[in-house]
Amino acid sequence: TRHESRVLFVNLTALQNQRDELNIEYGKLELEQATYAEPRRIDDEARQKLGMADPRPQDIRLLR
Repeated sequence: TRHESRVLFVNLTALQNQRDELNIEYGKLELEQATYAEPRRIDDEARQKLGMADPRPQDIRLLR
């Protein structure tokens, strides 16, 4: 019937809008993940938040 067709169309439109919003959010999350995975970013976080630093030459030991 026409009513059922209208209801289905409204549902379809709502789902398409939701899909579009989720695609936008997914793109933002991918960009954020790429930013966090950059080597320079990881190095900065390790130094600032964890207090890490490069070892001094006298602290490096080679194991064989």
